[in-house]
Amino acid sequence: MLLTARLVLLGLLVGYALCALFVHRRGRVRLRFDRQFVDHSGVFAPYNLLMYAFSAVVAEPFIDRRRFPIMDIVQQGWETLREETLCLLEQHHLSASMQHDDASFNSFFRQGWKRFYLKWYGDPLPSA
Repeated sequence: MLLTARLVLLGLLVGYALCALFVHRRGRVRLRFDRQFVDHSGVFAPYNLLMYAFSAVVAEPFIDRRRFPIMDIVQQGWETLREETLCLLEQHHLSASMQHDDASFNSFFRQGWKRFYLKWYGDPLPSA
């Protein structure tokens, strides 16, 4: 029984490592593998592989915008969105999270990126 548990655990660890290695080799810009092994991209690698395999969106560098007709609204109103965004930027309404509760976006701020959500998980934000 103990041997079976150890083999299952070893199999899970090897499977996880292979998933993390696949995700690691997938892109051109890479973390060191030892860091990626415990980074969010490594932790979610098994799930991400399932998403890659069964995604309805083709795996191409540039996806044809016509596959996403909702983007017509953004294309038609990009100038208005740009003006509003520049206004928010000038008024210092775009900033990193002060409570450090936005881990996935805080890394962008270290590199000079800004963000302002129009929607969050499908729900419009009052500030938007």
